[in-house]
Amino acid sequence: MTYPQIVRVLALTAAVVIFATVGCASADPTSSSVAGDESKNEAPESLRSPQSSEKPPAEQASPEANYRLPAQTPGRATAVNRIDTKDRVVFLTIDDGGHEESPTAQILQEKKVPVTSFLTTEFVDHDPEFYGQIAEVDGQIIQNHTVTHPELPFLSYNSQRQQICEASRTLRSWYGAKPWMMRPPYGEYNDDTAAAAAKCGVDYLVLWSVNMPEGGKGTFLYSQNQRFVPGDIILVHWRPNLHQDLLRGLRDIKRQGFRVAALQDYLPRR
Repeated sequence: MTYPQIVRVLALTAAVVIFATVGCASADPTSSSVAGDESKNEAPESLRSPQSSEKPPAEQASPEANYRLPAQTPGRATAVNRIDTKDRVVFLTIDDGGHEESPTAQILQEKKVPVTSFLTTEFVDHDPEFYGQIAEVDGQIIQNHTVTHPELPFLSYNSQRQQICEASRTLRSWYGAKPWMMRPPYGEYNDDTAAAAAKCGVDYLVLWSVNMPEGGKGTFLYSQNQRFVPGDIILVHWRPNLHQDLLRGLRDIKRQGFRVAALQDYLPRR
């Protein structure tokens, strides 16, 4: 073989080796330059599952929770009447307290239905343990519904702040967790309410989009379309014979193709 022939053979061999090496590298989708930059693949913060947060387990979302948090105004709690989600979920919230209905507690525990209780502290101070036991079973944090259930817009800013802050302190002393949601009694609030709630550590004023009225035999009053839409928040009150309405209501929720989800999974602490 002549010298020029040897050179051509060596050049051809080198080209084959280089081609094979480049081909193997490009076929690996987990090369170090891509795998090391995970932030580029993260979902927007407003849609990210709280499961990745460092909050206590009871405040973390289930992995399937997909939602968008409402816009926030600095120094104000945000009013929410429905969760922005495409998941076929609704949220069961029960207000006030004062009627320790054991059959209802049994249904919630047996069927593993997550509920958020918004408690008025003067209504339940004779037996706070009843509601605490329900919260322990489903891991839900009990939330704020003021001290005495007043019409907040008729109160001064300082009086509203006292109603909200004192209720939060009491609930924390009873149940070990500070509320970050508050339901204004009768759904009535003003700008002072939003400002006072924020000063008390409340992120959200939780309203509702569906009502289960007393004596309605488990029927619902809808704000639109006469049926559930994803993210509906259901208003219920602790009351005598609630278990009868609750059973009918749960059947209707299932019939419409929805399930009850935990509100705190879709409306986590800010």
